[in-house]
Amino acid sequence: MSLGASGKNDWLIQRVSAVVMAVYAIALFLFVSLNKSNMSFELWNGLFSNVFVNIFSLLTLLSLCVHAWIGIWTVCTDYIKCSGIRLLVLSSIAVFLLACFVYGFYILWGL
Repeated sequence: MSLGASGKNDWLIQRVSAVVMAVYAIALFLFVSLNKSNMSFELWNGLFSNVFVNIFSLLTLLSLCVHAWIGIWTVCTDYIKCSGIRLLVLSSIAVFLLACFVYGFYILWGL
């Protein structure tokens, strides 16, 4: 159930996803900081009506889900020794992360 099929690939995927999330957080922080005097719904809505911002937001959401999956998978395989319980926990988390991604996609693209 490992995402990258090896520890090295999982490590790399987790680091790249962390960089994507950090860049996104810094970009949003800068946007809010530079527009804090005239922040309004229209300005915020205008930001997220840009297709590139939506794509970057979706990429960040995907990075968050992948990052969380690798971390949780690692912890569960290290500490939950019973394979049945581990499968139940990991399956539940996978369904939750998939639901979060689908819901985030729905929010971003307004389908």
